[in-house]
Amino acid sequence: MAFIPEDAKWYLAEVVLEFTIEDDPRNVVHRNLLLVRADSPEEAYRKGMDLGADNEASWENIDGKRVTIRFRGLCYLNVIHDELEHGAELSYREDIAVEESKIQKWVASKEELGVFRPISDVRSKSQMQGQAQPASRHGRRGIPVGTATTALLENPQELH
Repeated sequence: MAFIPEDAKWYLAEVVLEFTIEDDPRNVVHRNLLLVRADSPEEAYRKGMDLGADNEASWENIDGKRVTIRFRGLCYLNVIHDELEHGAELSYREDIAVEESKIQKWVASKEELGVFRPISDVRSKSQMQGQAQPASRHGRRGIPVGTATTALLENPQELH
């Protein structure tokens, strides 16, 4: 088992959610990194699983097709060793003997970072026309549903 500090209270859990639409062979998979408050790794695991399961949903889109969000499981769970404050290390990854070209691919320019990228122009008809949509642009636990995902789920022919 990994080293867990005695006073550990925070964990990171990555949940895998699969979005499917009836009669569409494509799927959309989200891997969402969530903050979990727990007093032990076992409790963190249970809470991570609960957070993922809380996002399961099913509804009929504007085309009469069944849309399903299915929680597939956790792909990551680890303790946060630092106190939660500015600059706290939440997670790390170690790679050995990495070529310069690979490092260059990992490093993004400011414009490539998610907070600076423009919002996609992909929109569904229901969004443009103000028609009925799922209750929120977020899952039941606040996990974002991206613009492309929303368009796929609400009106899949627009992405062809």
